[in-house]
Amino acid sequence: GIPAPTGTPQLSGPPLRIRAMSYNVLGGTVPDDWFPLLPRDQLPPMVRAPSLVAKIESAHPDVAGFQELIAGTELSAYLEQKLVGYTWVHSSDNHALMVRRDRFDVDETGESRLNSVGEEGSYLDRYVNWARLRDRSSGRTVLVLNVHAHPVQTVQMARVRALGITRLVAVVRELEGRRKFLIK
Repeated sequence: GIPAPTGTPQLSGPPLRIRAMSYNVLGGTVPDDWFPLLPRDQLPPMVRAPSLVAKIESAHPDVAGFQELIAGTELSAYLEQKLVGYTWVHSSDNHALMVRRDRFDVDETGESRLNSVGEEGSYLDRYVNWARLRDRSSGRTVLVLNVHAHPVQTVQMARVRALGITRLVAVVRELEGRRKFLIK
């Protein structure tokens, strides 16, 4: 198990409020039995891209996490072109973070594996990608994480997700332990 925290960090100043969103863009081929009520010609990512941009612009998030967004694809390029004013942080596992440039500097980024194929019945490797952000006005930092857990609702996949969440907690603790060395 993971030991319990030994202290509570002391924060000063008002809460750091952040508008965040998460979006699974369904970047790959959608199986025939998914979304049976939608016409198949409406499922390709580029068909849905303009409405995705409109939703993001309407929400005006400070940070957004994307799942199944493959760097270098037509969809990725389209989003980066349309959603100006954001820094994009891509991972090797088809995740991306979008960070509002006028609000945050990106101090550090990375990714960590949470599940491996075959482990506890996992059928995919799963990762968390993360970024440590520095608020430009206050100088305070925040750790932002983007996770795409196994979606299937079975007892076996619940065990896979539980293992991934246990590892996610360990990743956060490790990153927070390193934080004291990064504060300028």
